[in-house]
Amino acid sequence: MIDTLKSNQHGELREETTERPQALQSTNAGNPSTLGTSAITAKAKNQKDSQRIPNLQDIPNAVRLIQALAGKLGALVEWKKLTLGDGREVYALVFPVSKWRVDPESKELLPR
Repeated sequence: MIDTLKSNQHGELREETTERPQALQSTNAGNPSTLGTSAITAKAKNQKDSQRIPNLQDIPNAVRLIQALAGKLGALVEWKKLTLGDGREVYALVFPVSKWRVDPESKELLPR
């Protein structure tokens, strides 16, 4: 269960906060207590388990972000209304091949 927390007067430190933290090492190589723990990771049962439903409150901000990106790229991108093979209509931010190239080494999309 959760321990009951007592509030302190403004500016008064709790006992736990007065200890100095131990120096942290930048790697686990020299710290035997952490050896082997980096290999232990939680894995999702399948890919759908790791894909969370988006928070509906975040969607307007994500849309504004994409629109801001399109505005910043200007004439290098275009908005298109497309009809997919299954009949659904979608909006797509399009990167015309005539204005973009793919770097053969890094595979990055770069403006021409």
